Amino acid sequence: MKKVYTITAILILVFATFGLAIEYDFRNVNWGMSKEEVKSIETADEFLELEDGTYSYKATVASLDSYLFYEFVENKLASSGYMFLVEHSNKNRYIDDFHKLKTLLIKKYGEPAFNIIHWDNDLYKDSKQDYGLAVSIGHLEYLTRWETDKTTIRLDLYGDNYDIYLSLDYTSKEYEDLLNKADEEEDLSGL
Repeated sequence: MKKVYTITAILILVFATFGLAIEYDFRNVNWGMSKEEVKSIETADEFLELEDGTYSYKATVASLDSYLFYEFVENKLASSGYMFLVEHSNKNRYIDDFHKLKTLLIKKYGEPAFNIIHWDNDLYKDSKQDYGLAVSIGHLEYLTRWETDKTTIRLDLYGDNYDIYLSLDYTSKEYEDLLNKADEEEDLSGL
């Protein structure tokens, strides 16, 4: 055990001496970490564990309240992100929140791999003051993606039945197939 501490101390000294930064896949964690490792790193007072094994808690990012989540497959961190909890009486403010996050993500990751504004129904297309309403009824959605070596990052604004959802998801490229398989097995279990 003493040997592990010595090696860890040497690595910290090397990183500090040469100015090498430790890179994380999301916040202060890396893909493949166990639930226990993630819980020991995060500073949340209370984690909520959902039935599917996802851990979640309330967090603030870019001054927006959210649920931060960590999704595990076979006790390996495979996906993380935020589901934002903001509520606006003016639905166009959700679009402002989307653009604020997108601007910050561009500063961090560069230009997105793709950026789509998709109209499913163009009833409000010529009425910019109603774009938020269009999002809330599912007529309009904003989808933006970034790619890093290890991660796919998705920023989405969409809605249905007058509710609007803003989410920011980070998915491990290495564990994406495991996530998809787990989702399929969950879907099949209900049939």
